[in-house]
Amino acid sequence: MPAQPTDVPRWATDGGATVNPAAGEKDTGWVVDNKPPARKMNWLFNTIYDWVLYLQNPVGTGAGAGVDATGGPTDGLGLKGTGGGTNGGGTSGVAVGTGTGAKGLAVDGHGMVAESDTTAPAKAALRVVPQNADPVTAPAQGDSYVNTVDGTLTVYDGFQWRRMLSVAYRNITTPATIAPAATTENAFAEEFRVDANTLRSGTVIKIATSGTGNYGDANTATLRIHLSPAGSPLTGALFTLVLGAADAGIFDWTTDTDLIIRADPGASVTIATRSRGYIEKTSGIAGQDTLIETSDILGFPTNADLDIEVSIQFSSAHVSNDATLHNFKVEKA
Repeated sequence: MPAQPTDVPRWATDGGATVNPAAGEKDTGWVVDNKPPARKMNWLFNTIYDWVLYLQNPVGTGAGAGVDATGGPTDGLGLKGTGGGTNGGGTSGVAVGTGTGAKGLAVDGHGMVAESDTTAPAKAALRVVPQNADPVTAPAQGDSYVNTVDGTLTVYDGFQWRRMLSVAYRNITTPATIAPAATTENAFAEEFRVDANTLRSGTVIKIATSGTGNYGDANTATLRIHLSPAGSPLTGALFTLVLGAADAGIFDWTTDTDLIIRADPGASVTIATRSRGYIEKTSGIAGQDTLIETSDILGFPTNADLDIEVSIQFSSAHVSNDATLHNFKVEKA
């Protein structure tokens, strides 16, 4: 491709040196042996010069577009930008005031499509730069942004801003296993810390666990979900599942807990809890399946970060004691 010229074809810019030809002359152009007047030729070259200046830096008039382009008849693009270097951008739209930086409008197709590498992506196809608070100036239904404080995608539903996307805090996919014959409370524990900045009124934190285990005769197995201020030792439990000595054998468990924040962080945080747990015996005494549901109101004296932990404890050592945590998932909805 030829290099961009350094000069523009400036011509007849002093004023008064041009005459706009009549419409008929523009239709027929110059005829053979015609000698066009200088001022009409000046008009032609001066108009070309004006268009070159405009295309160098197009600026619309009134509500008009700076550049108005129509694609080719066979699905051609109206506008296409290709970066000029290794990391050159394709296009950029910069708005002024309350204007829109870029807009895509379609009849039956997609208004806008973001696409990046689909097999070994280095970056996301679309990035929304986070903002630290709900926008307050005339939000419209469908407006969305990423909140800096809690990392959620937030959408305006026409009446209020709603946190729409569950953010996975922790999701163990590699099983964690305790050694046989373990008896202490901390023998099997996984932990996740929740940032106090996310504890807004109405926030729901979901905790899900599942796993398998085995324990010997004259023994009990106790599974606990703990919630405590960060750094505190395990005291009590948010939720407890117990298998008695008569149920010794292999078992599976699942638990689901919702933490509903009732007050903004400050002098205190009130959390309502709803828990549901299920233990299924896969060997040993039949008919010992257990379904437990609990609810509670917990208060915390400060807005300190919270630790969420899952642990299992055997009442006494036995060669058959073991357990594997297959899933420990914490997310905020």
